[in-house]
Formats: sequence, C-alpha cells, structure tokens
Amino acid sequence: MTNPTVVAEMREEIGDDLFWELWEATLRQTSDALERMRGSMARGETVSLGKSAHQLKGSAAAVGMSAIAAAAQELEEAGISAELGPVPPLLDRLEDAFGRTRLGVAV
Repeated sequence: MTNPTVVAEMREEIGDDLFWELWEATLRQTSDALERMRGSMARGETVSLGKSAHQLKGSAAAVGMSAIAAAAQELEEAGISAELGPVPPLLDRLEDAFGRTRLGVAV
C-alpha cells in the first residue's frame, strides 16, 4: 500500500525522474534490510534488527511506501523491546508489503 498524497507531493517537489530513482533505491534498501533483519533475528541481535528497521521506516515513509514503513515500525519496536517472539511474523508482513509494493504500485 502506498500513500498517494506523499507520492504526489514528492513527484511534484523533485520531479518524476528523481522520484522514481528514489523509489527504486528504497525497494533495493528494503530487500537488503530484510536480509539484514533476518540475519539479526537468527543471531538474536535485537539492537541491530531495530536499527535496520528504523532506517527502513524513514526511507519508506519519505517516498510514500506506507505499508513497508508500518511493518518496519513494528519491527523497530520489537527490536527496542528486545522481544524476538513477534519478529518472524513481522518479517513475513514486511516481506508481503515489499512484494505488494514492488509488483502492484499504482501511482
């Protein structure tokens, strides 16, 4: 899911070419962050997981990737609380949001 208001404002402010470059960069960042967070979870590194989620949350929100930002927010909170129990389904949720955003963007 995307936030059409943010997308429209960003496209207006920076132009289509730069917006789509940022969009693609954020998709790559999401893929990389997913890999890092899965590794952090496997190693029990909640601080690392939380930091990766925090960075992704900001980048995704900036370009209107609201579903990715929301899932990253929950992962950040899990990292802060040092609770790994909820992390696997949250990572699955992020993966799903990533797939839907990547394949179904309608802006």
